[in-house]
Amino acid sequence: MMYNPQLDTFLCVVEAGSFSKAAEQLYISAPAVIKQINSLEASLGMKLFDRTHRGLVVTEAGQSIYNDAKYIIGYCKESVQRAKEAM
Repeated sequence: MMYNPQLDTFLCVVEAGSFSKAAEQLYISAPAVIKQINSLEASLGMKLFDRTHRGLVVTEAGQSIYNDAKYIIGYCKESVQRAKEAM
């Protein structure tokens, strides 16, 4: 793929609403999901989630990244498909 695969994990966490639910959907452990999100946040230099005793809340920055990531991933998949069809 032509994008950061951590974005897939990020999208899944946002849509699932928790690290553990995302882990179940991705067939990986919750600590692995948390590690990927922490790494993504570190590489971007921003907080994507507020972690509270009530669960996760997507930050404004996180919501912006979420919207753009959905577009980027979709566009990358379409780009690869177009290239395959051109072969």
